[in-house]
Amino acid sequence: MKKILQLSSKKYLNLINKNKFSEFYGCCDRDYWSWKIKDFPNGTFQSGIAGLLDSKELSGLSEKDVERILTIVITGTQKIQRIDGSFEESYPYESSYCVTSLVIFFLLYTFFKYKKYFNNESKIVLNKIIIKSEIFLSKNKENHGLITNHIISAELAKELIKKFLKKEESELNHLLDLIDDNGQTIEYTGGDAAYQTLSNFYIISFLSIFPDHKSNKNLIKFLKSSFFFISNFCFPNGSFSDELGSRGSNIVYPAGMIFFNSKIKKWFIDKYLKNNFVNPQTVEDSNFTVLFNCWSFSYNNLQNLNFNFLNPKPNKKIVQTSDYLFINTKNDKTIVNINRGYIKMVKNLNGRFNSFICSGFFNKNYITQGCKVNLNRITENKFEIRLNKRKYFEKNNNYFYAIIIRIFSIIFFNSKNLKSLLKRTLTTFVIKRNQKSLETNIKITLSVNKQNTTIVIDNPDKWFPLDSKYYNHMAAANYYSS
Repeated sequence: MKKILQLSSKKYLNLINKNKFSEFYGCCDRDYWSWKIKDFPNGTFQSGIAGLLDSKELSGLSEKDVERILTIVITGTQKIQRIDGSFEESYPYESSYCVTSLVIFFLLYTFFKYKKYFNNESKIVLNKIIIKSEIFLSKNKENHGLITNHIISAELAKELIKKFLKKEESELNHLLDLIDDNGQTIEYTGGDAAYQTLSNFYIISFLSIFPDHKSNKNLIKFLKSSFFFISNFCFPNGSFSDELGSRGSNIVYPAGMIFFNSKIKKWFIDKYLKNNFVNPQTVEDSNFTVLFNCWSFSYNNLQNLNFNFLNPKPNKKIVQTSDYLFINTKNDKTIVNINRGYIKMVKNLNGRFNSFICSGFFNKNYITQGCKVNLNRITENKFEIRLNKRKYFEKNNNYFYAIIIRIFSIIFFNSKNLKSLLKRTLTTFVIKRNQKSLETNIKITLSVNKQNTTIVIDNPDKWFPLDSKYYNHMAAANYYSS
């Protein structure tokens, strides 16, 4: 973890434009200010200053250097902030509610934790940034989908703004409405355990700077409930969730889970880390900064933060919720996403773990993933699953689509109502695409005993399972559903 953060600190430092004579001074989106392959900056990269300061002992920077870099990034953040107080992410003129919340959250986290590095210049600039963003966040909301990690980052960013401007705190009771009785939150169309660790990370980092905040009791209650859900997705080979979530992500935000108790921390260190799953050095650039922030926070608090939550009792062999079927035996772990037609098993074969994926393609036109399965419990320990299929297609990028997106950005994103309409449309067709399921004759039988779960697939020659060695970490949409 230390080596990864040392490299990540250097990577982040290289993203920053440190030329004070440049028009883009302080901007951290290198594709924008250096390569100039895009004509708008992604504000997300500005937030990496939090990760840099949390891992400052590993970066080799002096105290004076830290103050200088911080001032540069704050200056650049003001330069790329839109006049309405927002920041861009994926599209020009987007005024992203999510990224505005994210940037403000991490800037103010950095301010409250590392005030001594803020000189008069950076304090004045930060104050101007916050005042403009407060107006934007108070006048806007995200309504193109229910995305819990966005809501939590926004609500906590607003709470940090109140602290910064010395306004009254809130109890944040409404955040408890985002989590159900099974501890699951919603990311667009269902639960996604990986993204839920991001939601947890926002809350835990907030509590680390304000442990006595008025909302403390509600936030702890949220985390405790969340722990019971996400702990189900820790596979014995170190993998986490994969395509089982609504957004097909297996990016673990460690601070969103390892501080819950020593058992889950041990799983992360002994299984996830040792098997080199997704980390700030291997994740794609668009997710680098927030993951870097999380890993830096995790490393910085590894020895001094522990909620000591108890593991769920009793530890049942078979648990079924509205979205999932969880099966745990001595030698394997199996999860079925009932709503998405995805089944994953990790089996211990004489000390070696093998991963089996029971979802896949029929040919280039049809796929089983993304369809609700027909699940029948034949006996207490036997299940029959019938997979459905749907049409699969993949659009290629071309100049025509690029031009259309740019025109739509100019027309739609400059109007509040039209912007909302465009985002809902994109969400419907890219992420929430509802296609008619077609009946298939693929039947899977799960038989469970104390030692093992046995999977029997009828007509296995008629389909092609997904590659079980491919560990996906897509952010916005499931790869095989795109």
